[in-house]
Amino acid sequence: MKKAQVSIFIVLAILLVFLFAFVFLLRDVTRNKEKPKPNELTDLDTQKVKEFVNRCLLDTTIRGLLLLGKQGGVIFSSQQGLTSDKYKNTSYVFDYNGQYIMKGILAGEWQPGDSCVPWHPRTVYNPERCPSYAFPFVSTVSDKLTMEQKESRPPPGYPFYIRLFNAYNLPRLYPNTPEFRSLSPTKNFIERSKSIHSNLKSYIEKNIASCLDFGAFNESGLKVIPNGSLVVEPIIAEDYVYARMNYPLIIKKDNKQMKKLIEFFINTKIRLKPMYRLLDFLLNNEAKNFSFDILNPGWGVTGVNYTLYRDVKSKADLLVVEDTKSVVINSSGMIHYKFYTVIENSQPAISYIHYENLDTVPGLRQKIVDCPLINPRDNPWEDSPRLSVGIGKKMSRKAIECIWYAYTSLYGLRYRKAFDPDDDILHWDFKTARCNWNEECQYKGTNLYFDNYLLIRFSDGQYYDYLNISLQLVDHPPTIQVTFIGELNVSNKLWLVYIVNATDPDIIYKDEVDKLSLSISGYPSSPIIYTNSSNYNLQVWGVKFEKLDRRYPVTFTISDTHGLSASQTINVG
Repeated sequence: MKKAQVSIFIVLAILLVFLFAFVFLLRDVTRNKEKPKPNELTDLDTQKVKEFVNRCLLDTTIRGLLLLGKQGGVIFSSQQGLTSDKYKNTSYVFDYNGQYIMKGILAGEWQPGDSCVPWHPRTVYNPERCPSYAFPFVSTVSDKLTMEQKESRPPPGYPFYIRLFNAYNLPRLYPNTPEFRSLSPTKNFIERSKSIHSNLKSYIEKNIASCLDFGAFNESGLKVIPNGSLVVEPIIAEDYVYARMNYPLIIKKDNKQMKKLIEFFINTKIRLKPMYRLLDFLLNNEAKNFSFDILNPGWGVTGVNYTLYRDVKSKADLLVVEDTKSVVINSSGMIHYKFYTVIENSQPAISYIHYENLDTVPGLRQKIVDCPLINPRDNPWEDSPRLSVGIGKKMSRKAIECIWYAYTSLYGLRYRKAFDPDDDILHWDFKTARCNWNEECQYKGTNLYFDNYLLIRFSDGQYYDYLNISLQLVDHPPTIQVTFIGELNVSNKLWLVYIVNATDPDIIYKDEVDKLSLSISGYPSSPIIYTNSSNYNLQVWGVKFEKLDRRYPVTFTISDTHGLSASQTINVG
């Protein structure tokens, strides 16, 4: 038994030795089989090239996106973009301390050959280019207030200077992005082909070559040879900006084996599309809607904030949109992606006044006449359908404020005396025919244009808007009162003595804006009229008639300068 047991153990030991030997032999064979030859091209070599190209593609794409953000959506030709550098010297581009930013909103421009006056004889009436020359956009036959261009209708009156709307100028996201639609000349002045996508594509394709230095692989025996032109297609998605590049490359090792690489792909994790959507919303409404408050838009994008820097230069505003969810790395570290645009200072717009027919807005006329802001004695406004003042009355700031008080009383806070598209603080002045700006002045003349106008002007400190109102001047008729005083015996001749009292509401505080004259008819002998005296708007004459043998109907007539009169007939004799 013992010998048999020993033999078994010996056999087992020999088997174990052979088993271990076989395992080690098999391992060595496998290792020798997997180990590449020194000049063999491996997947690891290919992966290194691919990662190198993707890093260049990512770096170039991010640099292009940063340029687009800093420059308002454009990359200039000198930077290998599509936007001509000539724009830098035009009103379309804003020089912000050497940073050239394409303006997102331009001030309205006037195009020669078009007219906002329907009956203008030498130009083409084009309401789509100038949908309103009075603001808000209402008709003189409607009491509707409208703040958006698309609902406007031009009234027949127009101000001293014709006003046009702002121009929306944010570059399109893609070449086929629909153009902003409105009745005004708001449009993209940057060509359709010069979109953000097109500029980014051009920038990557023309700049990535400076990064692709394949000589770095020479030491490892790799040779990377371009085998065709590269084509880049940026994809501006909802949460990322991708870049796909087709670039045929041949990879050789020791000039023996080779592989081909064609497709490369990166993801920047920059949310340009939602940022653009917010920008488009803000600028679109800011351009077409004078009542839009850009700081309280009523809509937003989660994670996207913006700051408005007012009057940074020439009263232009700088709008910076920042996405807290889009992070890029630059020389200063990790930063949020930002997009800059500029809102050019724009001309203010005076709210339209229904001066041709106050009754278009129910209750407006009475609100102006009964204005509590001014002493009734100083209120120049007449109770008339057309905006009218009494001859001899003074125009004043308080009187003009009565107009805006009336509108505000009827429409509430949504009515403002004037609007500024970029929300600058506005100041206003007024002028009448015969006086200087802001000088209280009487209306002394007739209903000729150069006697009866009222010019209102609003300014933001750079631009002006004017509203020239042709007023109706109202001449009030005089009054007359003839009183018999008695008989007067002078040198045995009897005289009948009368006093004539006349008043005229147009004569105020001894200002002779409306002179009165007395005429008498119907008596056989000429009466003697004594030089009149006056006390404010009361004028007095003394009249003597020689007493005759009978009584005669005599008419006393008081006439004013503007042709109105008052008469009284009594029997004298």
